[in-house]
Amino acid sequence: MLDDIKKLLLNIANYSGDDFTGLGIVVYDDILNIPIFPLHKNSLVASSPDVESYLLSISKKTNIFHDGFHFLSSNLSLTHISYYFSPPIVNELEIERLGIGGRYMAAIFGSCLSDVYLTGIVTESKRVVLFVDGVEIYYREVK
Repeated sequence: MLDDIKKLLLNIANYSGDDFTGLGIVVYDDILNIPIFPLHKNSLVASSPDVESYLLSISKKTNIFHDGFHFLSSNLSLTHISYYFSPPIVNELEIERLGIGGRYMAAIFGSCLSDVYLTGIVTESKRVVLFVDGVEIYYREVK
């Protein structure tokens, strides 16, 4: 699963254009225990589209679904898009990066939730970061 998520996010970073807004993903086991709230009425994905193409298409400034986090089930099917993700703060974590944003913080704290396998972000500047259990396990800048 980890290699598939790395490939997904690296491809998104590589193929994103100048209007890319960045994105956050959560791979989960049971979404009922995850603190989320939809940012739009149509935030559930009815079928499993080509996840990479779909996330690329909605991660543009002109798309209403560009904001928030997107959720993938444990079989990596995209199930929810554009959700406010508000995990509790984990004060014990040692966060070494300075100048990071809200999406990074939500991803690192959210990766500590028991029903979350991992979280990941692609920044607007095309940095890919993955988190498991409050630890940044992967970081790569795509040029």
